[in-house]
Amino acid sequence: MLPVMVGYGPPNLCFLELGRLKKPMSEWGPQNCPTSLVKLWLFDEPCLSNFRQLSNLFPSSLTELFIREFYKLESLSMGLQHLTSLQHLTISFCPKVKDLPDAVTFTFEFEDH
Repeated sequence: MLPVMVGYGPPNLCFLELGRLKKPMSEWGPQNCPTSLVKLWLFDEPCLSNFRQLSNLFPSSLTELFIREFYKLESLSMGLQHLTSLQHLTISFCPKVKDLPDAVTFTFEFEDH
C-alpha cells in the first residue's frame, strides 16, 4: 500500500485503506479527513487497545468501517459514538474485543482465527 497522509488527500476521497504503518495510528495528531470519506478499512494496528484513541481521526460521514488484525483491541463502544452515519461495521481478527456499543444499529461480523 502506498503511504497516505490523512487530511491531505483529494477533497472527494470516499475510500481509504490504512495498515502496516511505521507510526501507529494512535500516535497521530488530529486529522482533517474529507467529509466525502464514507468507507474506511483499517488493519494491522498491533498496540491499540481502545478505539477511543482513534476517534478524533475519522469523520462522522463514515458509513462503513472495517477493522482487521487489531490483536490487542478490547474496547470499541466509546470510539464509535461520533460516527453517526455508520451503517456497517466489520471486526475481523480482533480476538480481545469485548466492549461493544449497547445500542447496535449496524451489522457486526466476527472472525477470531
